[in-house]
Amino acid sequence: MPYLAMSDKTKIYYEDCGKGETILFVHGLNSSHFDLKNFIDNFKENYRCVCYDHRGHGVSEKTSKHLNIKTLAQDMKTLIDYLNLEKIIVIGHSMGAATIFNYVNQFGCEKLEKIVVADMSPYMRNGVWEGGIGQGKWTDEDFLADLDKIFDDAGEFAWNVSKNLINPALKNIPEEIVPVMKNTFGSACDTLTCASLWYSLFRTDQRPAIKKLQFRFCI
Repeated sequence: MPYLAMSDKTKIYYEDCGKGETILFVHGLNSSHFDLKNFIDNFKENYRCVCYDHRGHGVSEKTSKHLNIKTLAQDMKTLIDYLNLEKIIVIGHSMGAATIFNYVNQFGCEKLEKIVVADMSPYMRNGVWEGGIGQGKWTDEDFLADLDKIFDDAGEFAWNVSKNLINPALKNIPEEIVPVMKNTFGSACDTLTCASLWYSLFRTDQRPAIKKLQFRFCI
């Protein structure tokens, strides 16, 4: 299994397959490269597909240090530089999209050809603008309640965010399936990683990145 050591020696798992124009997949909080398998299978016949697990996620090394969006963006740059990637199509979901925003803020767009982001605002807090999490409806008090849920049960937290913010259709699934869904959502990272990064997501204003984008931006 291929691993790459980051600047603080944390080992990040990555995969590199296929040939052609490069797509870099960046997963979200409490997810991993395992969740991207179907996407990669659909693209790898025509593209070079690169994916990885964020620090503390999946099969990457667990760590108690540098659990913030700024470092995730630096990890992404380390991987890009190591694999000598150029003119990348980068696709990010949720925290993966936030990682891309932060990458742009720190390092610009020189190596990025196209960006696709899903389920992420460039600033999650709703107090100072109307584009935050939950289409303006998620308050700071909701965020603090989320932290309580993480420390009590990370699976319950992930389920709550998924059904209320990401995919409301999940509210309609049969009750007997809900426990299985909670276990699935809570399995990709530990409590410290989840809470630290959720805090960092809420605290970090990524909006300056929007002004730096010089190409078509898809949400």
